[in-house]
Amino acid sequence: MRISKFVHTFSKKINRLMTFKSSLFLLFFFLLSGVAMSQDQGYLELVGQVQQDGKGLEGAEIKVLKGTENADNLLTSAGGKFIFNLDLGHVYTIIFLKNGSITKSVLVDTKVPEQYQKQIFSFKFKIDLFKAPEGQEPPKEAAPPVTKLAYSDVYEDFDYDPEYSKARKTEMDQVKQKMAVEVAKQEAAKATQAITGKEAPILVVVQLAGGNDGLNTLVPFGDDHYHRARPKLGLK
Repeated sequence: MRISKFVHTFSKKINRLMTFKSSLFLLFFFLLSGVAMSQDQGYLELVGQVQQDGKGLEGAEIKVLKGTENADNLLTSAGGKFIFNLDLGHVYTIIFLKNGSITKSVLVDTKVPEQYQKQIFSFKFKIDLFKAPEGQEPPKEAAPPVTKLAYSDVYEDFDYDPEYSKARKTEMDQVKQKMAVEVAKQEAAKATQAITGKEAPILVVVQLAGGNDGLNTLVPFGDDHYHRARPKLGLK
């Protein structure tokens, strides 16, 4: 009787242990299935840096539009770095903006051949947000995307549209030069105001004795004395 009772108790413990192990196995199986299902859809990983004056621009805003709908919003971290994923099979507009800077956008087409729809792609790039003058509307040349990114059958990976990107780079280089001139003017005006308290520019004349005719530096056209003093050299 005691042996029979012992065997019965031992069998119950074995059954409980097997049931526990079976539960663990099922849990592990479902977790693996979940991971597999989550990787059923591929994506494009975008990794890069937003720069200004050759340095990483921290706190720049990035807006991700899927078609016309807002899909994500994020900020660049220290050093202007960013990383985010885009689902395959869609067209995105990535907008980069920062107060006091020209806003830029990138068009990304994530459609790939059917055999690659479960693959994970990664693409790295940098984008320059140069300074914009205060109180001025951004030039119309800055509105279109600065580049287009799509899957390339040649490289079997994502790449820029070379012709479009080259043309846009030329346009944006011209915009950058114009904006730099305007920004320099505004900064010079601010510096003048800080020193003199006046917004108007100041004309500084340096007189070099023996090398410069003072009357012909700032010409008093309306003064007859000038024309009498400079009958031949006077400007008329």
